[in-house]
Parts: sequence; structure tokens; C-alpha cells
Amino acid sequence: MKKILFIVPSMKGGGVEKVLLNMIKALPKDKYEMTVMAILDEGERKEELPPDVNYRYVWKRAFYIGNRRIRGTDRLFQVIFRRLSPRLLHKIFIKEKYDIEVDYWGQEGLKLILGAKDEVKKLSFIHYDMNAESMKKAVFPFGSSTELKKAYTTMDYIVNVSDDCRKSVQERFKLVGDEQKKNIVRYNVNLNNEIIQKEDIELTYNKNKFLLCTSGRLCQQKGFERLINICNRLREQNLEFELWILGEGEERQNLEAAIDKHQLGDCVKLLG
Repeated sequence: MKKILFIVPSMKGGGVEKVLLNMIKALPKDKYEMTVMAILDEGERKEELPPDVNYRYVWKRAFYIGNRRIRGTDRLFQVIFRRLSPRLLHKIFIKEKYDIEVDYWGQEGLKLILGAKDEVKKLSFIHYDMNAESMKKAVFPFGSSTELKKAYTTMDYIVNVSDDCRKSVQERFKLVGDEQKKNIVRYNVNLNNEIIQKEDIELTYNKNKFLLCTSGRLCQQKGFERLINICNRLREQNLEFELWILGEGEERQNLEAAIDKHQLGDCVKLLG
């Protein structure tokens, strides 16, 4: 039986974490012993891990002495990941021996598995456009885009979840020869039976109103607060509509406050 380690930034309620869970559930349990390691020990999707999957973490979001929070631990974490070598990071945080190590999302995971021994199969998944401005600036914990390219090309495979992701990796890092061959596409795993079961949920709406529906993790990056502000402008123009937002996340309370502020509770619904 082969041992696989998947590394993610956290187990929050996002799409990447969800498709990781799908992959874990789809892999044959008689062939693989699986471990999920979160860089930060947080997120509601920890509870969704199957009981036969091991869970580990690198760092807690906050450390306490009694009831008093220790300040500066985030900064310490950044210094450790920036300064220490991949080999030393691997020895400190991973410790155990795995046959396959997967950076499923996030460059901290990439640096960790970069320190694995040569006989370990190493994969890094790409879920985003590597040419986006935000991604061009995001090289932590590496010092430059050149160092980041060297890390990716050290992997046995760079696994892209779409053709566009693969093209963005190629365009950004100018891969050649064997580097191009390891830059592959493997689509996300979907569990059709689970999706069909979720479709049975009954939701009713006013057919005399225009229905808007969106889904995603409730976080700042998704821009849902901006969408709620736009709904306030639609209401001011006396337009009849409903907005359904599907998803959970750390911004729920702030979004609920924005809905209350604009008195949009009758037309903007957070459905979870």
C-alpha cells in the first residue's frame, strides 16, 4: 500500500478543498493510505475528511498561554518558511516517509515537498491563472519568480486542473523540453451521486421576480459585499429581484451586516 501526503493551506470551505475531498473519496482505499496536512490548522472541511484519512497540520493560527494570545506568531511562521531550506522544513514538519507527496494548493506546500528525498514522487497542482497580476506577485516563501520556476520544474509533474492553467504555466515560466512534458492536465474529480443528492433540496422563489444565483466561499476575494452593494442600487431603482448566495465562509457575519444595513433581507438570501 502506497502512502500519499496531500498538503493544502487550510481546510476552509472553498472549492479547492472540496475537490481535494472528492479525489480522496474516489481513490481506492486498498491501494493508498492517505494523509492531509494543512499549513494552518483551520477550516470547517476538516470535519468532512473520511475517518480513515489522517489529518496533520504545520502551524496553528494562534498560540495561547492560558487565555492570553501570544503575538507575533504569524511573523515567526513567515520567517521560518522564508529562511529555512526545503530539506530542513521537510525534516521538521513532515518527518514521516511517504511514497507520494502532493502540493495540492499553495506555495508553502511546494517548498515543503521540495525537501523530500529523490525517490519520493512529487506533484504540484495548479488551480489558477499563473499570469494573473496577483499570482505574479505571489512568490512567498520563495525569493523570486526564478526560484519559484526552479521549484515547479523539480516536481515529477505539474498537474493543471484545466487547459488554461497549463497554458498559463507554460507562458509564465517558458518551459522547454522535459519541463514541458511534465506540465500536464488532469481535471478535477466530481462525485456525481453527491451532486444529484444535493439537487433534491427544495427551494421556492417568487416567479414574478428576477432570480440571481451565485456560489462560492464567503471570503473577501469573491467580492460578495460588492454584489450586495449593487443589489442596494437595484432596489433604489425599484427593480424586483432576489439574490441567492450559496456557500459558507469567514465573511458570513460581515455579509449579514451589509444585508441588514441596506435592509435587503427580503431579497438577498445567504443559503449556506
